[in-house]
Amino acid sequence: FLLSEYLPISSNIFNIFKPNFATAFIFFFYIYKNQKISCFFIFIISLIYDSLTSYYVGSTAICFFLALTIFNYQKKLFLFDDFKELWLAYALFFVEFIIIKIILIYYVNMSIINFRDLLLSTVLSILFYPILHNLLFLASSLLNNDKQHRKK
Repeated sequence: FLLSEYLPISSNIFNIFKPNFATAFIFFFYIYKNQKISCFFIFIISLIYDSLTSYYVGSTAICFFLALTIFNYQKKLFLFDDFKELWLAYALFFVEFIIIKIILIYYVNMSIINFRDLLLSTVLSILFYPILHNLLFLASSLLNNDKQHRKK
């Protein structure tokens, strides 16, 4: 998923209309699967993401950790019984992440982000989450099956 951020496509359309895979990955494994990944792994993913997207190194990590901290308090509102609730939880987490990212970029660069492109990317990321969720669920179940076969 991280390498999709670095695809050598010259079109800006793909960069605008591309879901944010890193947030879906972290939401799925850290929040939905109840912390099956460590904070150090989230930090490494964030550093790779920053280096591939030309953000300041560490800015995505700060945004993820702040969004995860905020969302841990809000997580009590969600039961995660059905997929619509999970989707709403991801949308809330993603919007919090984007707001923190906007504030951080504004205070570091003193520049305003193009909100039209950001809004399109946000809507696309939220709309594509069911597909990403199913892909991540499949990958998670394949990894669990592989671990069970190695134990035997």
